[in-house]
Amino acid sequence: MRVMKNIFRINIVNNSIWGAIANVLQNILFSIFFIIIARNYDEKIFGSYVISNSLYSILLGFASLGLGNWFVRELINTENKTELIKIFFKVLIIVGALLCLINYLLSYFLYSNGLILKLSSIIGINIIFDNIIYVIRYINLSEGNQKTTFILCTVDALLKCLIGCLLLFYKIDIIWISILIVMVRLITLNLFLKYSLGREFSIKDILNEKIKLKDLKNIVFKNWAFVIISSVAILNWRIGSIIVSKFLSIENIGYYEISLKFLSIAYIIPIIVSTSIYPLIIKTYNKGIEETKSLYKMFHFFYFIYGIITYAIVYRYASILIPYFFGNKFIPSITYTQQMFGVMLIFPSILLQANFLVAMKKEKVDMYCNITSLIINVLLCFIGLHFIKSIIVVNASIIISFLIFHLMQDYILIKMKISSIFHLILFLIIIAWTILYFNWSYSIANKDLQLLLFILSLIISSIFYLKKYAISKIIFKRIYR
Repeated sequence: MRVMKNIFRINIVNNSIWGAIANVLQNILFSIFFIIIARNYDEKIFGSYVISNSLYSILLGFASLGLGNWFVRELINTENKTELIKIFFKVLIIVGALLCLINYLLSYFLYSNGLILKLSSIIGINIIFDNIIYVIRYINLSEGNQKTTFILCTVDALLKCLIGCLLLFYKIDIIWISILIVMVRLITLNLFLKYSLGREFSIKDILNEKIKLKDLKNIVFKNWAFVIISSVAILNWRIGSIIVSKFLSIENIGYYEISLKFLSIAYIIPIIVSTSIYPLIIKTYNKGIEETKSLYKMFHFFYFIYGIITYAIVYRYASILIPYFFGNKFIPSITYTQQMFGVMLIFPSILLQANFLVAMKKEKVDMYCNITSLIINVLLCFIGLHFIKSIIVVNASIIISFLIFHLMQDYILIKMKISSIFHLILFLIIIAWTILYFNWSYSIANKDLQLLLFILSLIISSIFYLKKYAISKIIFKRIYR
């Protein structure tokens, strides 16, 4: 009990709770918007919107250059904070404007669809606004003011959801919906400027700030590993939408995007937790290998259990949830969602292992893992779709590439004596058993009882595991004493 009190006194966990609540609320609001759009437009218009949004999301992954953590570190250590902030603002505004143009050119050369080009031209403007907001969010982070960020981002999600709700009463062209979304982002930007920066900075001052080539080199080229990691991570998820749009019919884009939407809701919790525990991993690693090994085992266990439970629930209830929320026209998404959720058996622990690698100053190793995974993903998609025109190929490619990603991380962690071969083999056996069990038992009449028994077996296993290792007490006593 004392351990738990110590944990909740920490500012990191307090911010994590705020972050978790805000992110869950934002995801609910964004999902409502997504559902309304899917139900109120036909498959072709919805598919065009999804393609435009996917292009925007991919370029947004490059737009921030993955330099948030670098910026916070420099902001804490430097004396001339004002100059650093203005330079970083200017760099990201320039990058945002450049990527806004690239977004238009990509949509022009990749697609002959006029609607996609129009939507991309409008939605792409948000890249510039997002980059300015990105800087302010990390200023808030450096000052421990994440609460403001969470509130304003939730307001943004609420306004976007309200735009979607207009479709329940009026027929509105998708172009006007996109224009309203850009206007909402502009309102959000102004709220960030007012409540986070105050009068200390203005856009005019930032635009007038001169940037030397030396500053640009210092910011971008010296931190290229972080730039690649953040960009490849986004590409790994979003490239599937672009590949589906080029190889399959436009209706398939909607099916794929719905599967991805369910997955994005499921993995938000591991992402939030991973951000929160990163300082704890660093602190533990500084104490020694044995403490780090124990911490790794504990969190890997909980991440893995979370992944198995989400996979089990979605595998069981996808056939009910998808027709209920999206309508019968998206019934093909049921199978694709069940397949895609195989990723949840692997991805949460990839996040955890990436945190451990970066904490141990192995970010370049993580970068190479990311790049290898992306190359394998794309190659398998192209080869598979040449023979079989189905989303099944894309889903299988993602799962295989992430499995290889995980195995590469495992190799390094085993080498560093953080993990072990036995731990890895056990992990792979449980994954195989879970997939086989649910494929075999899907035809059982009482699926609810089958799921309940499965979750109960996990709970019993968890109790025995924690009792055997008594991990949590040992770690938290050593770290917080």
